[in-house]
Amino acid sequence: MTLNAIYLDGGSALDSLEIGGNSSKRIEIMSASLLAPVGENNFLITSSSQNFLESKNILPSQSNIKVFNMRRPTKGALATALLAIDLVSSSQPVVLIPTNSIVNAGELRKFIDQMIVDGVSAGSLLIKSNRPDYSYARIHENRVIEFIEKTVVGDMATTGVFYFKDKNLLLQCAKWAFVNSQILNSQFFVAPSLNYILTSGQEVGFTVIDESNYEHL
Repeated sequence: MTLNAIYLDGGSALDSLEIGGNSSKRIEIMSASLLAPVGENNFLITSSSQNFLESKNILPSQSNIKVFNMRRPTKGALATALLAIDLVSSSQPVVLIPTNSIVNAGELRKFIDQMIVDGVSAGSLLIKSNRPDYSYARIHENRVIEFIEKTVVGDMATTGVFYFKDKNLLLQCAKWAFVNSQILNSQFFVAPSLNYILTSGQEVGFTVIDESNYEHL
């Protein structure tokens, strides 16, 4: 089965690799993530040029990740993901992966495989946390019943990695979020858009990974 992977650069993670902090470590983290694409069709939506990414070894010169440059800032990750939607195979799964949330490649692959095996409409990769700057899944009887952005409603936070069974479902979630003004701080986030799936009676699967397999930049 062909998998479409869309890597989302929030506009800071890639551009700020040389600004402050342990930049070499950050480059190493980013490279480890982007040099191991998880899909057969891989797209990186970023404001950074391909030459910059290759010069910093974030992408190899012969990478099979297609770089899609944003012409201007978008209204959040959900809007950013749609920039590459016309390039995505219609009937195949789509996974959204933020470049500032690095997940162990093996755990990422297991999550995707599990969502496909379970046959869920969508899925979210979770981690235990109480940070107020994350989005959260409200869980009852081992089922996700709601996604809430930037409000701690439990200890299950999203990593920013989301699975959709196909691009049409992603488009439906986005349309619902736009029409119903699911916006916070002038941004459309991905997590709240999954409430469309929940309210239509479909299931959103999830996997919880240990914090040792996760790095937030």
